[in-house]
Amino acid sequence: MNSTIAPSSDGWEEIGNSAEIIRWEVPGMQVVGTLISIDDVIGVNGRPCKEATVATTDGNKRFYLSTDLQEKLTAVPIGNEVKIEFMGEVRTMRGMMMKKFRVQSRKPETTENMF
Repeated sequence: MNSTIAPSSDGWEEIGNSAEIIRWEVPGMQVVGTLISIDDVIGVNGRPCKEATVATTDGNKRFYLSTDLQEKLTAVPIGNEVKIEFMGEVRTMRGMMMKKFRVQSRKPETTENMF
């Protein structure tokens, strides 16, 4: 779901939904970018959950946080760069399937370090 921009005659532009929603389905899927928010939202099942937004070179990406991803990503400061990789699903001791992730983080580069 990319943004839609429709300029009007008076110069105002209508901005649509600017974040693509990610569904973690294929092991190896990655999102790399800057963590810009973790929000409390109402999920598709009508229950409260958390949703993260990551700014990438291809635009903003949003996704719901599974238990594993929430535990790892909530430890990352907003504004840090993140690399999130979906590792696949594993069976828990209770017999339920759980999505597993590898999360890496680093402080963003500053303009002082870039020159």
